[in-house]
Parts: sequence; C-alpha cells; structure tokens
Amino acid sequence: MKLQAMPAVLGAFFLVGGCESEQPIARQASALGSGFIIDEKGVVITNNHVIQGAEDIFVTVNGEKEYAAEIVGADPLSDIAVLKIKSGSEISTT
Repeated sequence: MKLQAMPAVLGAFFLVGGCESEQPIARQASALGSGFIIDEKGVVITNNHVIQGAEDIFVTVNGEKEYAAEIVGADPLSDIAVLKIKSGSEISTT
C-alpha cells in the first residue's frame, strides 16, 4: 500500500525572475509513505509526518486501485495517524 498526501501549499514562495511584477508563486508538493489497512472497512494506520498539513490524501492498494482518504485522528508526538478510505464498499487487499 502506498500513501500520497498533497500539502496545501509549501511555506516558501519563489520569485519568477524576469517578470515585471515578480509575484511570488505558490508551489504544491506531495509526500509518499506507507501504512497498513487494519480492516476491510478501510481504516489505515500510517505516520503522522506523511499526512501532516495535507489537503488531499490518496491510498493506493496493491499498486493498482487508488482511493481518497480522510484523517480520523493523528498524534504528532508519537508520529501516528489513522485514516479512513472513502469507499462505498469493503476494501480488498488481495
């Protein structure tokens, strides 16, 4: 299983050289991590640092099927997070 988190926007901004206005451009980034599906309803355990600050979270199962997921709970101190896959049916991991 692979997790992909999309943070809202990086804290740093970059100036585009040569532009008259030299406006800052926001950059988006993604993070990859791993986790475990602990039941067929789509509950996932992963690391907090993987999903911290994320706007969108996607879980890929067996390198094939991708699901959106939401954060159920997270603890930065122990670096653990619980996610719930958004799916109308049971999640097969085989």
